[in-house]
Amino acid sequence: MIQPPAGASFASAISSVGSSHRLSRFLDALQSGRPVTIVGIGSSVTNDFGGAIGIHQQGSVCSSGAAGKCRGGCVRTGWLLHLFSHINATWPHAGHRLINCGEAASPISFFASCSADRIDASADLVVVEPISTAAAPPLSEVKAEGSRRAFRAQMEGALRQVLLLPRAPAVVVVNVFNWCARDADGCRDRRTNASAWSYNALLPTYHASRDEDAREVAEYYGLPVVSTRRLLFHRVASNGTWARSAFLDFSGVHPTQESSLWLAGSLAHLLQIAPQLAPPADEQGGASGLPPPAWLGAEIEVGMLSRSPGAHASRMNLKSKGCCML
Repeated sequence: MIQPPAGASFASAISSVGSSHRLSRFLDALQSGRPVTIVGIGSSVTNDFGGAIGIHQQGSVCSSGAAGKCRGGCVRTGWLLHLFSHINATWPHAGHRLINCGEAASPISFFASCSADRIDASADLVVVEPISTAAAPPLSEVKAEGSRRAFRAQMEGALRQVLLLPRAPAVVVVNVFNWCARDADGCRDRRTNASAWSYNALLPTYHASRDEDAREVAEYYGLPVVSTRRLLFHRVASNGTWARSAFLDFSGVHPTQESSLWLAGSLAHLLQIAPQLAPPADEQGGASGLPPPAWLGAEIEVGMLSRSPGAHASRMNLKSKGCCML
């Protein structure tokens, strides 16, 4: 069993419980002994650090990055693989599949277009990681209403694509906090200076996160949210020495071996409590089963969709009305 960090609990990672409707159907499939397909979408936190199983990636539309290049007998460890292993241990089936569709350094809007080429349509559960590349703009921009509306529209576009997949999958949003988004030189100072992990040092980064915006969009669609900021912030800010040794990598956002287990444990806890979540009666939807868009009607400037300063890859993909621009 995966254990939470000392002084924290996996329950604290769940920042929004959402509705039980889709998760209940996913759990019913597991408890009935049916095979399920778990798909992850997001940036490098997903693609490079989520893990992959080569025989599952083969034949999938998801062929980019470290996960996409994993073929045949290749197995890459990561937080999605830990979650998959937990599911397979709890509800074993030889037909369960894990497909990593992450795209390094891409914003969540990458998945709002060309979805047939970017999201595996056989998903029964989609884990959406939307904010790790969106956490580094100047604080004034993060808090500006136009910027917030633009990010929410990006995320809403991607979520609607996922929610309308053929199997009407369960969807969980994972907000991965960027601990060094406000540092001019990344995490250099925080690797050597415990005081750089104090409340005074970290609160500007806390306020710069898109965590709240992502949670608001997820709540509108009745989706549960797991947040590493909520799980770890107070533990980190009160013990900088522990933070430096426990989970920090060069970027301040990519999970280490230990924090990958904590992220998987938080998701496993969500599955455990899913039967007690809000009943489906709280959901609203039109003919598509979804409520009308809440943010997509807003005008979005292309500049707001571009890569945040601090993203790690050289290529950027932007949403367009047709398919995609490279």
